[in-house]
Amino acid sequence: MAEEPASAGGPVLGKRAAEGGAGEEGAAGGKRQRPGPAEEASVLGIMKRHAEAFPAGVDVADPRLARFVRAVAESYRDNPYHCFTHAVDVMESADWLATRLNFPLDGVELLALLVAALVHDAGHVGLGNAALEEAGHDLALRFNALSPLEQNSCFLCFSALGRPVTAWLSDVNPKDYARFRRLVLAMVLATDLGNAATTAHVAQREAALVEAGFDASNQVHRETVLVLLLRAADVGSVMKPVPSFMAWGRRLFRELGRGNAPPTADAFIKMQEGFLATHATTSFAAIAKLLTSEAADGVGASVRRVVESMSPTCDAERARMRDFLEAPPVADGGDGAGDGEGAEYAVLRAAPAVA
Repeated sequence: MAEEPASAGGPVLGKRAAEGGAGEEGAAGGKRQRPGPAEEASVLGIMKRHAEAFPAGVDVADPRLARFVRAVAESYRDNPYHCFTHAVDVMESADWLATRLNFPLDGVELLALLVAALVHDAGHVGLGNAALEEAGHDLALRFNALSPLEQNSCFLCFSALGRPVTAWLSDVNPKDYARFRRLVLAMVLATDLGNAATTAHVAQREAALVEAGFDASNQVHRETVLVLLLRAADVGSVMKPVPSFMAWGRRLFRELGRGNAPPTADAFIKMQEGFLATHATTSFAAIAKLLTSEAADGVGASVRRVVESMSPTCDAERARMRDFLEAPPVADGGDGAGDGEGAEYAVLRAAPAVA
């Protein structure tokens, strides 16, 4: 990575924007997001709930943790989909899955999973990696077009952890911190589904895990599980009630509409159908055997409900879906602002419906 950070939000931004400073504007992602207190409270609540499980040196009462959460929140932009609301949603999904595994994560693994979920889209500019490379965006240039969004998210995370005012992990022993850093990097970089080499590597490890059976003493198996957990949590809306999944889909449709080649509603519906049939379904199938039987059954039922909802069987159903996608944004404090107000925000933040 470059020593001097380039823009995290557009080709004209400087160091402050790349490091997550509030108030900057970017060419693609718009203004920095102003996180709502409910979201910050959720993040801190999760961390406090697991305080006793974390490795020595982690103090969730340290005010630097709250400042770190705010710095991460402000590195997100007010994108309709890739916003801080999404980050919190993914963190909550990761927490839900992790606490229903049929084996316990150790303290470093749990800490790394939660932090990776929180930061995995930090600095996202609302365009995909391929679009950044095509446009010659600063991020594609700085990271040599190798998962630039994900590498930038990691850069923002560890830059914040290295600053004195947000260095809430500074008392963790070096060995634990080095392992934590390695796991966060592995998980966040694995969320780039467009990187063929990364996807092939994860698939190879997943196949080996399934063939051999999970071995809790095998560190490669444990890291693979963490990667699969974050990839599943990243599409955690499939565990939610169908209206919540649909609302998140509409957010993604709006965000894609900001690009140079916005999809039509019909094209987006087909894209979602394909995504559910491949990545979303397989992500949860991969970890189902590692969950408690009750959780696995619930997740399976939820995924089936969502898949059925995205498979219109007649023109009338497809027309209703098209109308839903093309409806104007609901006033909830801003398109993607996620300030905790408004009917759409409440739907987005629904808890998993896996009972």
